[in-house]
Amino acid sequence: MNELDIINKYFKKLSSQTKDKLKLSDDVFMHENKICVTVDTYVEGVHFFNKSKTKEIISKAFRSAISDLICKNVNPHFYFLSLAINKKNFSKKKVEEIYNRLKLEQKTFNCFLAGGDIVKSSKFTITLMFVGKYKKKFFRRSGALPGHDIYVSGELGDADVGLNILKKKINLKKNNNFFISKFYYPDIQKNFVGNFNNLISSSIDISDGLSKDLNHILATSKVGAIIDISLIPISHKFLSEVKKNNIKIQNHIFSGDDYQILFTAPKKHRGKINYLSLNKGIKITRIGNVSRRRKLLFVLNKKEYKINYKKVGYIHNFK
Repeated sequence: MNELDIINKYFKKLSSQTKDKLKLSDDVFMHENKICVTVDTYVEGVHFFNKSKTKEIISKAFRSAISDLICKNVNPHFYFLSLAINKKNFSKKKVEEIYNRLKLEQKTFNCFLAGGDIVKSSKFTITLMFVGKYKKKFFRRSGALPGHDIYVSGELGDADVGLNILKKKINLKKNNNFFISKFYYPDIQKNFVGNFNNLISSSIDISDGLSKDLNHILATSKVGAIIDISLIPISHKFLSEVKKNNIKIQNHIFSGDDYQILFTAPKKHRGKINYLSLNKGIKITRIGNVSRRRKLLFVLNKKEYKINYKKVGYIHNFK
């Protein structure tokens, strides 16, 4: 079984069955009075490998957790923190590093610590629960309709390149630090919140990979999609390494850890979205459209491009 199997078979039965609840179909819980909650856990050996990189680990955990709210058009207000540590891998210096990094991140995203817990464990584990509130509209995963455009913010692939550098699978020499930084410090689009209220039909952040996260939208909206691979945005450094034959585009753009926003919108809003992209300083790229046929199709040079869905994106398996 994997994480989705467990959620769907067991835990959905424990969720609220009232009409206005999301019933575990999203990464965020939406309650009355526009209150929204999300929680994420990060475990040594699964989500990070070098526990000495304290500042980097905290920033990655903080930003990736807060991304769940940002993509839903929700401003984070406060958070709860749980740490599992032990005396062998922790010191006063590390605690100070955690404090200083949290102080910096919460200033960046205008929120504060509200409580939490610290326990003893053989592995360094971080759990973050963010609570926020939206003003006008909450962006669900459902809502995409045939004919709607599909957009993505920022650029994809850099973080996975960085992860592969950390795993010593590739070496890009002078560009190593750029890609590693993209893995530890994802570019969260905080200016997204509150500026696209009546334009977007569905939204999700790209954490597990473009194809896997887009499939969440398609499944809950009961639609399909056609994505043009040539339109998927990548950084100049990524493109430079592709041209040198050091990396391949398809090996990284589907792999996750980007924490960019993937959303759909009616075609009539293209002009407004392009204007807001420039006005708010958010790179937004239209990469495809929603279709009636309930299938995710990738095309390249107007021909179907087949990818191995089992090897792209990430999911926790417990076999």
